[in-house]
Amino acid sequence: MDSPSIYISMDRRHAIVAGSDLPDRTSGAALFADISGFTALTGLLLEEMGPTRGAEEVLRQINPIYDVLIAELHRYHGSVINFAGDSITCWLDGDNGLRATACAIGMQRLMSDFATLTTPSGKEVTLAIKVAVATGPVRRFIVGDPDIQLVDVLAGATLDRMAMGEGLAKKGEVVVSADVVNDNGGSAVFVISDWRKGESETE
Repeated sequence: MDSPSIYISMDRRHAIVAGSDLPDRTSGAALFADISGFTALTGLLLEEMGPTRGAEEVLRQINPIYDVLIAELHRYHGSVINFAGDSITCWLDGDNGLRATACAIGMQRLMSDFATLTTPSGKEVTLAIKVAVATGPVRRFIVGDPDIQLVDVLAGATLDRMAMGEGLAKKGEVVVSADVVNDNGGSAVFVISDWRKGESETE
């Protein structure tokens, strides 16, 4: 994953080129995509090939997946804010949730091409993603040591709702927060298969 997208989000790169700053308070859609099966794949490859070659093979296997998912995100004018092993947190600035939801569905469709990966010894691993979307205001920070690394961070209740949605999502699903549905025409726009509540929700 030797790409600028790992270190600098797309919207921040655009801001740097334009000579402008990103606001520290903004609104939009947060999207979290988690790859299921990544841990099993990593374990098999380390067992088969050892720590060094196994780690290289993990990247060789997983990089094409991230390339496709990130390309889909950029197609919807979103940015990767951070990576966490088998997941990415993304931001679509100014979005009411429709772009993020369409992006999430696109990611699910594209992931079908990677449903099964085969290790060098011939063992098969099943992969899938689950995606959560929430909308609302966020705070945005740059944190870290300038001499080592600076990273983008999003914070706020919108991220909490996104995380709650991720916890409720199952493999192959897209879960969106109620505000995304309610603010965009409800069942007239969305095909809703199920309503779910997080543990902290009372209604």
